[in-house]
Amino acid sequence: MSDSQGPSFDLSWMPGFMDLVSDTEPVNLTLRLSVGVTDPDGVDSVIGSYRNSSQIEWTNVTMSENLSYNQSGIYIADALNYTTPAGGFNIVWQYVFYANDSLGNWNQSAMGNMSVARQVGPSIFDNVTGVVVGSALILAEIAVAALCYVRYRE
Repeated sequence: MSDSQGPSFDLSWMPGFMDLVSDTEPVNLTLRLSVGVTDPDGVDSVIGSYRNSSQIEWTNVTMSENLSYNQSGIYIADALNYTTPAGGFNIVWQYVFYANDSLGNWNQSAMGNMSVARQVGPSIFDNVTGVVVGSALILAEIAVAALCYVRYRE
């Protein structure tokens, strides 16, 4: 039985975020696009489109069905190899999928976001510096109070 609708999408195959360990070195990563696509007339082709949210231009990549899963209709493409910056960062990838069925009916998925982030806390040096500066301020306040007390007594 054929229909005039385009394929349906399952976006749950894309993670919403990926947190990295708090090392400060750059990391080499691959942006992997994954989506479930079904259609009663059969899926003909699937295109993934992505961009870094800080950029205007979208890039398209043809996706292939991955038969290593225990179900059909999972399409994957390793879209981009990239290197993260050193230190803390937050990269937001936006993606959308397009697919058409064997009858030429097509559909577009909702847009999704995937965040790749690394939160870097203060270093041990920053913590020691904070303690030293804080202690110096307390000692300065005690010295000023003692000086005021001595002058008051005179």
